[in-house]
Amino acid sequence: MGIQFNKKGLCTVSIKNRYNHTVDNPDATYGNDLNNITPGLRQSFKSLLKKRGLELDNSNVEEFNFPNYTIANDGKYYRYNMEINGVYYCPGNIIIENGEPRKLEKNNHILIDYFILDTKKKDKKQNFRQSNTIKLYDKNVKDSFIDDLQDLENAKVLIEKYKEQGNGIRVITIQKDDKKYPIIIKIDKNNQIIGYDNKNLTQIPDNFLYYNKRLNQLNLPNVIKIKDNFLHSNKGLTSLDLQNLIQVGNSFINDNTELTDIKLNNLKKVGNSFLSNNKKLTHLELQNLIEAGSFFLNSNEKLSHFEAPNLTKVDNFFLNNNKSLIDLELQNLTKVGNFFLNNNKKLEHIKSPNLFKTGNFFLHNNTNLRSVEFPSLVEAGNSFLYSNAELKYADFPNLREAGCDFLYNNTGLEYFNLSNIPELKEKFSDIIEKNTKSFSSHIDSRSIAKLDKDSTLTTSEINKAVSLIKKIHLLFRKYTKPDESTRM
Repeated sequence: MGIQFNKKGLCTVSIKNRYNHTVDNPDATYGNDLNNITPGLRQSFKSLLKKRGLELDNSNVEEFNFPNYTIANDGKYYRYNMEINGVYYCPGNIIIENGEPRKLEKNNHILIDYFILDTKKKDKKQNFRQSNTIKLYDKNVKDSFIDDLQDLENAKVLIEKYKEQGNGIRVITIQKDDKKYPIIIKIDKNNQIIGYDNKNLTQIPDNFLYYNKRLNQLNLPNVIKIKDNFLHSNKGLTSLDLQNLIQVGNSFINDNTELTDIKLNNLKKVGNSFLSNNKKLTHLELQNLIEAGSFFLNSNEKLSHFEAPNLTKVDNFFLNNNKSLIDLELQNLTKVGNFFLNNNKKLEHIKSPNLFKTGNFFLHNNTNLRSVEFPSLVEAGNSFLYSNAELKYADFPNLREAGCDFLYNNTGLEYFNLSNIPELKEKFSDIIEKNTKSFSSHIDSRSIAKLDKDSTLTTSEINKAVSLIKKIHLLFRKYTKPDESTRM
């Protein structure tokens, strides 16, 4: 946070919070009232400025907090569509930078989100314009939206009112000589982009419409590849249909709050934070997905149905913090990263017959999980199935290696199969054998240490083994497989 004064006429104060965009109006934090930082601060600055021959302007203190409004150096409040790097982009072709409002000439310029479309009349008898440029106002902002809108010198630009919806909506149609299809941009009465149609695009670079929040109509039927931060800040899309999309990068439509219908039938590979924090998504099918990065569908709290039959590999935090999934089947999954399905409060059953290797904290803290079957699992990381209080049935007959805190704090476990861990059998078989008839007898770390004649166990391992042995006393005995009711 910083405090800034302007030196023109009366000194106006701006309390800036540049690194916290969760606050309303970051250039007028605390309503620009210095006393909200600490009592008496305003008077102190007033006295300090007076010694320098300056006077503090009392009129720029915001008595009320108006969301999406900022006060400029002229003392007026301006509504803004977005703030990026201290620059405010406002309706009415107004940009405010360093407190100074600048109004673009309407006859030649249109401020669209944070882009400027520079146009000029071609002929009075013709209703289309020619455009010289569409560019970013701030050169420090990177956005690939303008990449396909270069070389517009001879392009036809038609700007029309969209009468069907009204409310000041306009449609900008750009026809370039070298493009088969027109590019259509729909803007609302505040000049925010709400619709985009481009049949020419096949690939989209990084940061496409990164800061736009209002887009609610999107038509990109021929796109096959999208890079990072696509529609990163979008809050308006309710449906998405990209049938030809094959690959996406990181942060694909991150933090959307309205998406409910998604069609990505040909998608094969996604990067990190794919559709993360999408609050309304309930159903998703990705029939051709093969590989997913970290934070895949992270915190999609209402997702209750998910299908990805060809998914083979996922990175960390897969479907983390989901609150609605009950059953999950991933037939071809072979390898998962850390925190796989962490904190899924309703998940009861999971089936993954080809899973070969897991990372740490696999299925950690799934408080409602009833049964698991991983017949192909060979290697498990630390804290495997940690704290699953309702888990009753666990079957991994081919598991050969497991990290620390294996099956730790699973108080309801009734049956499991771990018959291929030679290390456990060699170290603990004597203790298990002696305590299988009556397991009510006390087992402590000293009894294990006494049997550990070759001193291969550390103190930490011994302490953890006490809890572990109480759960696996049937591990190497001949047992009868329970009926199907045990698994429910």
